[in-house]
Amino acid sequence: MIEFRDIKGAILGVLFFAFVAWSVYGAAVAIETYAFRMVHVAFILVLGFLAIPFSPKSGKWLAGLDVLLAILGVTAIIYALVDLDQFIRRSTLPETWDMVFGISMILMLVELSRRTVGTAFTLVLVGFLLYACLGNYIPGPLTHKGYDLDRIVGHMTMTLEGILGVPISVSVSFVMLFVVYGVFMDAAGAGRFWLDMSLSVMGRSASSAGRGAVITTALLGGPQASGVATTMSVTPIMWPILRQAGYSADMAAGLISAGGIGAVISPPLMGAGAFLIMQFLKISFWDVVVMVSMPTLLYYMGTLFMVEMEARKMNFKPPEGESQTIGQVMKSKGYHLISLVVLIALLVGWNLSPEMAALGAIATTIAISFLSKDRQEWLVPKKIILATIDGARNMLPVAVLLAAAGLIVGVFSLTGLGLKISSIIMSFHLFRHWPEPADYRHVHHDCRYGRPRPHQSWRSRLRGTSAGLLFRRVVGGFSACWAVTVGRSRGNGGQSLWLDDAGVEVFVACFPGALSLLSNERRCQSAYHRRNAAGFSPGGD
Repeated sequence: MIEFRDIKGAILGVLFFAFVAWSVYGAAVAIETYAFRMVHVAFILVLGFLAIPFSPKSGKWLAGLDVLLAILGVTAIIYALVDLDQFIRRSTLPETWDMVFGISMILMLVELSRRTVGTAFTLVLVGFLLYACLGNYIPGPLTHKGYDLDRIVGHMTMTLEGILGVPISVSVSFVMLFVVYGVFMDAAGAGRFWLDMSLSVMGRSASSAGRGAVITTALLGGPQASGVATTMSVTPIMWPILRQAGYSADMAAGLISAGGIGAVISPPLMGAGAFLIMQFLKISFWDVVVMVSMPTLLYYMGTLFMVEMEARKMNFKPPEGESQTIGQVMKSKGYHLISLVVLIALLVGWNLSPEMAALGAIATTIAISFLSKDRQEWLVPKKIILATIDGARNMLPVAVLLAAAGLIVGVFSLTGLGLKISSIIMSFHLFRHWPEPADYRHVHHDCRYGRPRPHQSWRSRLRGTSAGLLFRRVVGGFSACWAVTVGRSRGNGGQSLWLDDAGVEVFVACFPGALSLLSNERRCQSAYHRRNAAGFSPGGD
């Protein structure tokens, strides 16, 4: 929680609370699109420079510079809002002050991305901006005419194609509310509920502690929709249990981080990427949930598989203390599931917008918190304010990332880079000169493009489908891993799998699938050419 021990802390607390309040207000009341997004960007610029220092060892003069940059960010937004209609109309021919404030906003977002996301993403961002300016010097299909500074600034800061585009819309409309919802659930004691449930399911064995950490991050990450927030929430609860089991600090940190980062693809809330998919593809939120369910399941299954092998290698201890059954956990704290049920019902049953569904889930979380026997988990007004501020702090790095991503999206729309990349991909496909799917109808039935013959068995029919090929590769990979595990376990006198070189294990696991894919493709090509040499017509039977 944020501290209010000085004036700066109190000011930041008020700004963080207003940061969330603006999104809640926009979800309940219709606000002009430009104004709604611009105010959100103003909060990002102010809080970014005031709450995130230039470096851990910044002095007073750098702190003073951050205050000036925060004031400059607010001034740039106020300047645009004073005469918003004329500001929008000048996007193709910006005036002098438009250029000054536009360039300042772009540079400030680049600096904030360095502070929050890291140097790698910042270099990518700068590379895209340089591409917009100097694309005429790049040979080949990626070249474009090159754009002057005024055209770039107008497109990036004065239209809905750059900073104020879809990513920042997702940030202010969806992500903010869902991150706050996750923090409210955590403040109401849901974290302990997910932990107890996962431990009751995983049992008491050498790998129970690790499996409990993974399942806890999976269950808590879904409602929180933030990898950082999930990791920070689970660490204080799981670290003592992992330490008792024999995990070192580095191993426990890696395990919880690996489980926590899965929150960005975990239903029902997922991360900012899910809302970007929903906005760009114009599909419903529930369609995105269905699409990410299988990748999420595979991700956590793979993580649990590695936890199991690591537990056999290190011979960890089972968790200590009394273990509860699922029935006992549900009886004591099962009410935490009510808000999730309400969220899904509002999204699917009543077909409400994600913003309204999130507000309904937040209100439900506040109401059901009073069902707890522990008064510390009740969401009274003071705790609601503190949880809101905490959620805004978790949201700030995500908001900076999405605002900076708007610059990259703006480069794509300004230069036509998306169409250029599509053309390059299509040219690579055509360069291979592969025959059309209809030409494979006379090829051996095991070819993945072949059409099964009527007299083939159901096994042969399944083998030629995409589902059959995927099943064979998954089974082949897991069979290879299991074979190596058993073989080494017997060779080491019953000890667990030796994992000094993880790359070897990955290669062995993937080799059967890769070999099968290669042999199938070669067999398809050879059979096709043999058929043509024999005089068969590609379209006939």
